Amino acid sequence: MTVTNNPSHPMSRVRSEHLRRKAIIYVRQSSPGQVERHRESTALQYGLVDRAKLLGWPAAHIEVIDEDLGLSGRSSGARGGYLRLVAETARCRVGIIISYDVSRLSRNLADWGGLLELCSQSNTLIADAESVYDLERTNDRFLLGIKGTMSEAEIHVMRQRMHAGREAKAARGELAAHLPRGYVRDARGQVVFDADQGVQDSIRGVFQMFAQCGSVASTLRRLASEGQKLPKRMIGGERRGQLVWRRPNRPTLHNMLTNPTYAGAYAWGRRRDEDASGLPVEERWRHLLRNQHPAYISWSEFVDNQQRISRNRWPVRSVSGGLLSGLLRCGMCGWKMRVSYGGDGQSAVRYNCPGEQLDYGGDPCQSFGSALIDQQISELLLSALSPAALEISVQAVTEVEADRARQHRQWQNRRLRAEQDAQHARRQYECVDPANRLVAQNLEDRWEAALAAQSRLEYEYQMFCERLPAALTAAEQAQLQAAGAGIGRLWREGFLTNSEKAEIARLMMTEVRVTVIDNSERVRIAIQWQGGHQTQTEVRRPVGRYQQLSYYDALLARVIELKKQGMKLADIAETLNQEGWRPARKDQFTRQAVQILLRRHTPGKTGDRRRTRPDPVDRKAHEWLLPELSKQLGIPKPTLYGWIASSKLKARKEAPLANGKKRRWLVRVDEADMKALRQWHQSASWKKPYQQREKFPVLSHKTKYNT
Repeated sequence: MTVTNNPSHPMSRVRSEHLRRKAIIYVRQSSPGQVERHRESTALQYGLVDRAKLLGWPAAHIEVIDEDLGLSGRSSGARGGYLRLVAETARCRVGIIISYDVSRLSRNLADWGGLLELCSQSNTLIADAESVYDLERTNDRFLLGIKGTMSEAEIHVMRQRMHAGREAKAARGELAAHLPRGYVRDARGQVVFDADQGVQDSIRGVFQMFAQCGSVASTLRRLASEGQKLPKRMIGGERRGQLVWRRPNRPTLHNMLTNPTYAGAYAWGRRRDEDASGLPVEERWRHLLRNQHPAYISWSEFVDNQQRISRNRWPVRSVSGGLLSGLLRCGMCGWKMRVSYGGDGQSAVRYNCPGEQLDYGGDPCQSFGSALIDQQISELLLSALSPAALEISVQAVTEVEADRARQHRQWQNRRLRAEQDAQHARRQYECVDPANRLVAQNLEDRWEAALAAQSRLEYEYQMFCERLPAALTAAEQAQLQAAGAGIGRLWREGFLTNSEKAEIARLMMTEVRVTVIDNSERVRIAIQWQGGHQTQTEVRRPVGRYQQLSYYDALLARVIELKKQGMKLADIAETLNQEGWRPARKDQFTRQAVQILLRRHTPGKTGDRRRTRPDPVDRKAHEWLLPELSKQLGIPKPTLYGWIASSKLKARKEAPLANGKKRRWLVRVDEADMKALRQWHQSASWKKPYQQREKFPVLSHKTKYNT
């Protein structure tokens, strides 16, 4: 074969050693759509076989790799044809790799650089539609490197152009997306209500129910209790466009209630780089255009729904027990206060502020029980609700009647659909040839199933009507009006649940700030009502110690003064109650409370007196009373008593006392035993599971001490 001497000619790079190997034609398109639409480009790539023949390769040594048609060139992992090409090149079986352009081989610099290095080491040529490149030549290697860089950059440029076009189209509200349930597109592509009136009633019913229930969970429970289903138009498959009814679930309801499409707005580009729930509603999407299509709810209703859902999130809204969950803020640091509960999850409800603890790792700012705070807030709420009691009664009657009318409309729609299904099945059965028994039998079974479903639905509707008639009876209206007028009785006598009380509080107030003054019994409450009005009040809380009382010094001085006057403890308690003094925890002083105050807080002889029992008369050497041994070892008395009960410690009762008092335990433990017990307890072996515990120490008293 003749090889030209011109160094710039492609044939000058092809040598006999290359021709002894095979030539690989690599064919690739980026997507199945390109393979279908850009057939001319695919044909040009297959035409490179003729170019390999012109370069000197016989047809028997030319191999076409087209396994990667429809695959992207941004990575090599999923491209089996490319991996086979690399493997053949590494075995020095390839003389030349021919592709229409560099982008067909790779659009990733890492893969492209690896292929160039491999071709350089195996003395393999690379050719495109314009030239042949020898990787041993610096200029050719440099030129291929630039082409690979441009090929990778081209992907980013195309992606940027597509993204910019998509953003511009979305900014005009013209970028189409899947519509939520209840909406369809007409022949002109405009977003309109679903033509099925039952679908519209169902969607509106969900928003009305959420306005009444106040939370996604409550709405879901109510839909489930009523047996309602939600409509959905199939968006793909053989049933595309058909209407199906499915059971509601929490994600579906949440998506419906947070989708601005139902408020007539076009929204695109949900923000995910930060917590979108903390942003104003208008800033949660990159593009938001209002009044673009018919709406199921107004924009103000949509905004209210988002605020309500945000308030319901943990830790704003938690299990029942805290009336002010989500409303209470610490008056010291401004953090929202949390609710903590006792062991059973309901009792001992407390409000605590984690601000200092979360920010700086310190102690919580303040903590107090919820009973007195909730009681004070309840009284203020009831006093605010009293003028509106009559209006609430009328509104309650209206809402209940509207709700029943909505439920009956839902049932009528379901009955109508069942009747239509039965008629459709009947028409299909009547149209079939009776002689064709296989088809006729199948259609007859469908008709019978549709009739059975219709009959079952009619029975369920009859039971529903018996339970809830269409209109309120006179007795029910009177009951609702009495309930509205007597909201105070409903509140105090347990007719309202804790969650319902908390919902009323959130409707009436926007914020409640509570400050414990100097860790005393005084608690300042500042209420921010809906509409901007503010109320400030102060309540008294129980405290653990007398020293926390803001009037402790004056109280102690008054008690000492009355005691010096020769008054008895009961008389002192009565005098203190008449003068308005209050103890640390209870509302009134008793004889015992005065005695404790004098004993613990009065200096001198009265404060030093302690009731002590004499030593056991029969105590022997190395015998300890339980309190003494507990203090010496640092082990709780119940633990020591348990060891006595299980015979790990030997003990005896002291001699009987003349006054008949209960005899105490005497435990014999010498110095060696003391050291062994202390080491075993400090090793924390007793905290481990029973199978992993170290053996209880063998004590010297076990062999020489009897009870």
